[in-house]
Amino acid sequence: MGGKDIVATEDDYLLIIGCAYGEYEFDTAEEAQAAALDGSWTVRIGHAPNRSPGAAEGQSLIGHEPVHESELEGYHMWKEAFEAGKAGVF
Repeated sequence: MGGKDIVATEDDYLLIIGCAYGEYEFDTAEEAQAAALDGSWTVRIGHAPNRSPGAAEGQSLIGHEPVHESELEGYHMWKEAFEAGKAGVF
């Protein structure tokens, strides 16, 4: 919150939902679903860390697939910065 550290008053477990966002390149949800299934979409943001209450706000589920190690570069960069106290969660 505003660059300030907040100390939880009790044990707190933070669920972080990582999302990748693509370019606006499809005319229909069906086209986006097909691209998600075959991995042919263009990644715009490789990792956006969200807390669970806001992760789905304003979003549409197109599909989900297991994450491949090759897709985790942005996550690893964020995690290293987060553990060093230099990155946050939206």
